[in-house]
Amino acid sequence: CDKGNDTVSMYMLDTERRKLIRPKHIHQHLPGLLPRYCVFHPEKPWFYHNTESNGLVYSFTYQEDGQLWETGAYPAVPADCKMQERILEQQGFVISRDGRYIYDIVRGPNLVVVLEVDQKDGSLKRIQCQPIVGKWPRGCALSPDGRFLLVCCLGSGEVVEFAVHADGYLCETGKRY
Repeated sequence: CDKGNDTVSMYMLDTERRKLIRPKHIHQHLPGLLPRYCVFHPEKPWFYHNTESNGLVYSFTYQEDGQLWETGAYPAVPADCKMQERILEQQGFVISRDGRYIYDIVRGPNLVVVLEVDQKDGSLKRIQCQPIVGKWPRGCALSPDGRFLLVCCLGSGEVVEFAVHADGYLCETGKRY
């Protein structure tokens, strides 16, 4: 994702020569979209990215040659969402190991948005908006076993821990580091 020129490019790996191969296909978004973080489904040819400008998550299918086809755009937050900070920016993005859930960090309302991935067609459905107590959430990671989501809060200088349930939903553990 290149937020500087509003494009998404799929580079190929030449494992024999240990080099990146420039993309044959570049997906051009409208100016000002600012594509930010991306994730791949672990089994299906589905690709997702969030943005810094419009609060949407975009879905794609792709081929091995890097060709992308946009299949949808999904609102990360409800229209009536209350803002804690003046700017809405998506600041972190991870997918569960089984590809069933995407966790999107949204600064402004300061939320972890949980999106369920339809395993038949790759479409997304928002199932939870979990508040983040820290200030200026900036990034996230799932623990290796997938049981916890850690959210880095740049403004408050802490990492907030959430438990991840089998249904993808989150709850605060009360732990901050």
